[in-house]
Amino acid sequence: MKSLPYTRIEGAAGVLPPTRKEIKMIFYKIFLEHPNDTDNPQGYWAHGKFSVTNSLKGIVYMLAGIVHGIFPILFPFTTSSWIIRSFVKLVESERHKDELKKYVSQTLVRQLRRDTKDYR
Repeated sequence: MKSLPYTRIEGAAGVLPPTRKEIKMIFYKIFLEHPNDTDNPQGYWAHGKFSVTNSLKGIVYMLAGIVHGIFPILFPFTTSSWIIRSFVKLVESERHKDELKKYVSQTLVRQLRRDTKDYR
């Protein structure tokens, strides 16, 4: 985790509080840096809505996967289909290019982009 961008100055009165500028920088780092730190920036609320919604759906689909593991007749392909749909959303968002380069071949990413555009 990156350190916060303010310095504490020790003086005769003890430690001085952060300045207004430092407080703004801290606020930016905590709430806005990550959503805006991509080639396709996203606002705080849009990022929060997608992240929370997608994560809650993920919990439900993962639980369905556990049930499917015990009773294979229930929820066939439910979890894997959700994972694929979620991955496609990440590819189409163009906000995760560095992660995609690290974990997925660029040939596959280009093919997915072509296929999803042709499919829709």
